[in-house]
Amino acid sequence: MDALASMSTGLLIVYLICAYHLWKLIRLARANADLHLLSKKQLAPQAFNDQAVWIIGASQGLGRELALQLSRSGARVVLSARNEGKLQEVAELCREGAKHPAAVVPLDVTWPQDRIQGVAERVCGRGPMDFIFYATGASQRARVESADPSTAQQIMDINTLGAMRVASAALPHMLQRAHGRFVIVSSMAAVVPAPGQSAYSAAKSGLNAYFETLATELSGRGVGVTICCPGPIAGQPGVDRAIYGPQGLVTASWPRSSSHMKPQAVAELILRAAHHKVSLCWIAKHPVLLIAYINQYWPTLGRVIMQRIGPGRVESMEGKTGSGYDWMGFLRRATRASKTC
Repeated sequence: MDALASMSTGLLIVYLICAYHLWKLIRLARANADLHLLSKKQLAPQAFNDQAVWIIGASQGLGRELALQLSRSGARVVLSARNEGKLQEVAELCREGAKHPAAVVPLDVTWPQDRIQGVAERVCGRGPMDFIFYATGASQRARVESADPSTAQQIMDINTLGAMRVASAALPHMLQRAHGRFVIVSSMAAVVPAPGQSAYSAAKSGLNAYFETLATELSGRGVGVTICCPGPIAGQPGVDRAIYGPQGLVTASWPRSSSHMKPQAVAELILRAAHHKVSLCWIAKHPVLLIAYINQYWPTLGRVIMQRIGPGRVESMEGKTGSGYDWMGFLRRATRASKTC
């Protein structure tokens, strides 16, 4: 009887382990972010009530959506970007349902360091800053062979060096009070190789490395870092966006597919990560999220997959075959590549 009871207990444990892993697989199949982030509770309506928040890159896109959601959550928001006119428009939109009016402080992250320090003194010098969101970025569509090196330098300046300038200017104020958190909007291009976006991938990888290093240096000093890596985000219908082509900035529509997430959903997940002090998170639908997990746990297979689909994705980025992110296109390119190997 004892042997039978032990066997039954052992089978029960095996069944429970199998059920747990099956549940995790089902969650992963339906996920739009990494499972660690999704395990955190959704935010209460006033999760950021009365907290001081500085959003850099708030005039459009994801920064604009973060500004709207934070204002509705009761935060005291400061909006920064190059275009003061657009910032004023966003500030006006933020007033609806907001507890505090949004302040506008123009800032170009490519300004000289002393000028950025002056802005940081104006924003952070008056009191504790709870969060600084860096949502400024510039994307790219260009093959390595056709991209002008000067274009890569501009992409680096905005995506990486700009964030470093802001961090250097704001950090003394945060350390003085041993309080605050940097929330960095990076990209899945820093996690998964992005054919057609080489300089952008390099810039975002550098951004991650800088702030991951900063996080280790700041450990135990009251200032934290959250790095968020969103994947493809749907653009506003009928509105083109400025991106870097082979020779510089161009205005173009961005491809849309079922794999593109809505800005509202991405912003909500970024705010969840910030509120729960998550160190690093991925925010993307499949197949981008799936490839990220493969790269993380089976990098050799990840390289093989990307080498097979890479040429086809570059064609998609150039507008020849539609979106580069949808499942059907992903499988079609992988199958076509396997036949030519």
